[in-house]
Amino acid sequence: MPEGQKEPPDIRDLDPMMLNERELREIHQKLADWVDEAEEADDTDRPPEQLIDDVRNALSSVSEERAHRRTM
Repeated sequence: MPEGQKEPPDIRDLDPMMLNERELREIHQKLADWVDEAEEADDTDRPPEQLIDDVRNALSSVSEERAHRRTM
């Protein structure tokens, strides 16, 4: 990752159904930003592909919950 390499947001206990709209929006932005930075990183600074996939999956879950709430 670039100079400011950072760990991804903690996704271990992430349960999108338990978050309010503001929290969903914020975690969505944090996850999306992290994935973008990770994918743009040089190979030497790039996080492991499995970690990137795990964060993408969490981002997908958050996106699905946000979309579901909009259809209600």
